Amino acid sequence: MSISLIESLISELTSPDLVLLPEMAICSYMASQAVWKYADDCSKDTSAWTMRMAGFTMNGKTKIYARGGNSISCDLKSEKGEGLKAVVNSQNRREGMDKNKLIEMASSFVETSDANYITNEMALSKNVSGLKMFEAPIFAFGEAEDDYFRKLKDKNVIGDHFLLPQEWLREAKTVISFFLPFTTEVKKGNIKDLIWPSNEWLHARYEGQSFINKFCQYLSSELTRTGNKSVVPSLDDRFWSNTGDNSHIDNLYTSNWSERHVAFVCGLGTFGLSKGLITSKGIAGRFGSIVTELYVSPDKRGYGSIYEYCSMCGECGEKCPVRAISIEEGKNNKLCAAFLDETVEKFRPRYGCGKCQVGVPCESFIPQAR
Repeated sequence: MSISLIESLISELTSPDLVLLPEMAICSYMASQAVWKYADDCSKDTSAWTMRMAGFTMNGKTKIYARGGNSISCDLKSEKGEGLKAVVNSQNRREGMDKNKLIEMASSFVETSDANYITNEMALSKNVSGLKMFEAPIFAFGEAEDDYFRKLKDKNVIGDHFLLPQEWLREAKTVISFFLPFTTEVKKGNIKDLIWPSNEWLHARYEGQSFINKFCQYLSSELTRTGNKSVVPSLDDRFWSNTGDNSHIDNLYTSNWSERHVAFVCGLGTFGLSKGLITSKGIAGRFGSIVTELYVSPDKRGYGSIYEYCSMCGECGEKCPVRAISIEEGKNNKLCAAFLDETVEKFRPRYGCGKCQVGVPCESFIPQAR
């Protein structure tokens, strides 16, 4: 919408009671440079234009209200009763979101969201009704240009099918990786049976994934609301994973965005013998990530090798129901996947195992090296 059109629309109102204008003193606050190019000539400050618009009154009683922030929507009515619907979009200032605020918002969401609790209606048994699945998340912030992301394209790591942060979002500056630790109830529940997953674990794996999706969407929407484009790769239409039953790529058990590898690059932790990622809050939990154009100072990786936090005690292998993990052979993904398929048949639509993540030294913290 050009300046002349905006002015002509307002001028048609005989005596509006109220005129709302966005705060546009600094061009970088605008929602879209393409939309506002008429108001922002050659990237110059637009305060003069805003002031001129604010002074565009038809009588001395007209109130002018200028502000920044979210979308403004109002009806401008004249004395004749004729109305004009005015909608002006103006993004919140980018300074409105930072690392600490994001973590605070995330922790609050995890604690208060109904989606993080099992209701009576969905509970598999009475003892899991009201179960809280996840504790407060921990975060690591990686630089989108980090060379380690490009190393994930190596065929011996993930492969060329791995998409870089900039391939998900051209303006990417930061990759936000998080780990949601399972609650003590979820972890203890899965220790009881040596073979099959507990009801607590089944809920945390199935309903827990639904919560993670909502959690990612919430954080992404908050980032976008504050003027920072964001993408959740795992929820993007371009995301795919190969579990042996599709033909995206010859390699089995891979995807074009790996939460564990991304978490490693960002600084959340290192891999264990079971190929899970060991964080400061242990290995029992779930990961997620968001790619955003918001820049925050990247965290430093506190480790130098991919298995640095793993003591190689082998207890995860002893806990595995099908012995798919060993110090000598590492992890046999085919055996692991076959057992997960059995749990699908037995507990459909839920599934899971997680025996290698509970009752082991790395369950809830980084184990002492042996």
